[in-house]
Amino acid sequence: MRCVIVPIFALGIAYFCFRNDLGKAQFAAFVSLFASPVAVPSVPMVQEMNADVTLAGQLVVWSTLVGAFSIFLAAFFLRLGGAL
Repeated sequence: MRCVIVPIFALGIAYFCFRNDLGKAQFAAFVSLFASPVAVPSVPMVQEMNADVTLAGQLVVWSTLVGAFSIFLAAFFLRLGGAL
């Protein structure tokens, strides 16, 4: 959800509501902001809080793998739509 649905929703709103106000650099910033994976430092933070470290590690790995494709696809479709 973090790497697929959130970027589609956020970039869709930004594109349809602010396409005349935002430049290409701002849409690129939206892609990097909303399609980015879970931060790696979240794992030691979870470990310090005595929570589920295995789940946190899996979230980092899977969101990084899915994020590589979602960032590419978001940039590709925005480029097709003329926003980038």
